[in-house]
Amino acid sequence: MSEPTTTAPVVDVVVTTDGTAQITVNGVSHELTASDVDNARRRSVAHIASTVATPAGGPVLAKVVDPDGSWHLLIHPDGTLGEAPTTSAPVSVDEPATASASGLAPTTTSTRSTPAPAPAAPARARPAADDLSTEDVEETSARVVPVAAAPRPNAQDLLGSRSSRTLPQRAREGWRGWMARSVGLPLAPGAAEAARFELTTTVQAQLPGPRTVMVVNPKGGVGKTTTTLLLSAALGQARGGGVLAWDNNETRGTMGLRSADAGHGGTVRTLLAAALELISTAGRLGDLDAHVHHQAGVRFDVLRSDEDPTGAGVVDADDFAALHTLIQRFYRLVVIDTGNNIRSANWQAAAAQTDQLVITTTVREDSAASAAWMVDALAAGPYAHLLERAVTVLSDPSPRTPEDERKRLTDHFAAATGGDPARVVRVPFDRALSGGGVINHDALSSSTRTAWLCAAAAVVDQLAKPGHAQP
Repeated sequence: MSEPTTTAPVVDVVVTTDGTAQITVNGVSHELTASDVDNARRRSVAHIASTVATPAGGPVLAKVVDPDGSWHLLIHPDGTLGEAPTTSAPVSVDEPATASASGLAPTTTSTRSTPAPAPAAPARARPAADDLSTEDVEETSARVVPVAAAPRPNAQDLLGSRSSRTLPQRAREGWRGWMARSVGLPLAPGAAEAARFELTTTVQAQLPGPRTVMVVNPKGGVGKTTTTLLLSAALGQARGGGVLAWDNNETRGTMGLRSADAGHGGTVRTLLAAALELISTAGRLGDLDAHVHHQAGVRFDVLRSDEDPTGAGVVDADDFAALHTLIQRFYRLVVIDTGNNIRSANWQAAAAQTDQLVITTTVREDSAASAAWMVDALAAGPYAHLLERAVTVLSDPSPRTPEDERKRLTDHFAAATGGDPARVVRVPFDRALSGGGVINHDALSSSTRTAWLCAAAAVVDQLAKPGHAQP
C-alpha cells in the first residue's frame, strides 16, 4: 500500500444521524445526502476517491466524524480504505480529550509535569532475637493467629471463573464494522461499540424473579408512552424477549396508536375476561397471543388499554391486581405506562407492585415542574422508597435544547432521587419520533438507540442490586 503524498489535501468528513455527509476539502465544503448513515459513508468514500484522491495521484488522509466516533482513514483513488495512525501533539490539560486514531478510546497528552512520588516511610526495624525479653516473646506469640489453608478448588470453581461474555474480536458497527465487512480489514471494535457491548451486558443481567417497572409523570404529552415503548424495546432486544409494555390508563391510552398491531382487538378488557381461565394451571404463554400485540424485531409485547369508545368501565385496583398476577406468570419484565392521575386506584395499585420507578420528562419547565411535584407527593407518602433508586429520563424536545436548562433539571432530579446523576439519562431529539404515529424502530438514529440502551442499563442495574425489594 503506497503512502499518502506530502501534498495531499486536508479532508474532513462529518456524517450525521440523518444520513447527511459534510465533506470539506482545503476549507471548501460539499454536502451529500443519503438514506442512512451507512449509505452516507459509502457516498463519502466514493466522492473523495474520485474528486480528491484521483487528482492527487494517491491516497489521501481524511478525518472522519460520525455517530459512532472519530478516526482517520486513508482513501485510495480506487475507493479502497485503510486506517491511518495520527501524530499526537501535546494537549493542554484544560483542553477536551480527542478520539484516538483507532477509535478505541479518547486520549490526551498532558503538559503538566508528573509530581515525584512521596518518599516511602522508613521500615520499622525488626529487633534481634537477643534483644527480645520473655514478656516480648509471650506477647508476640499471643498475637499470632493460625492461617487456615485455602480450600482446594474444584471443577465448579474452574467453570465458574469463566467469562460468560467477551467483546467480539472484529468490529460489527460503525465505520470500523462497515470496513470489516466490505473491505475485510480485521478491525477491533471501537470505543462506541465497546461501550454499547458493556451496556448490553448490563441489561442482560440475571434477575431474581419477575420485576415491574413503572413510568410516571402526571402531565400528558411528556413522553410516558414513548418511554415505555422504547425502554421495552431496548430491554427486549438485549434480553431476547420476556418483556411486556402495559398501557395502564383508567380508560383509553395512546399505546395502541404508537405500537404495531397484531391483527386482533385484544386489550386489557379481553385479557381480564380470560384471566380466570389463563391463571389456572392450564394457562400457557401462547394463550396470551389473542390479547397482546407482539412487536416484531424488538422482542416485546404490548398490552393495550380499553379501546372501546362506548365502554363505560374503568380499570380499578382489583382489575390491576388480577392482571398483574397473571402477567407475572408469563413475563420477566413488565414496563407500565401510567395515566395522569396519581390518585386513581389503578395508578396507586401499580405503585404498590412497582420494583423500579422511571420518571420521564422533557427539557421544558412545565413537564419538569409536573414531575417534580409528583416526586414531592411520593416522598411524603408510602412510596417514598421508590425514589431512592429511581431513574429519570430527560428527553430533548427539539434539536436545540439549552444546555444550562438540561443541567439544571439533571441536578434537581439527581438530588431528588438518591443523589446519583448517572441515573438521569439524556435522550436526544429524534425526528423519527416526532410524527406521533407507530414507532419505526429501524428509523431511529444511532444516538437515540444508544440513549435508550443506557436507560435500560440504568434500570436493570438497579433491579439487579441486592436488597432491591419493596419494604
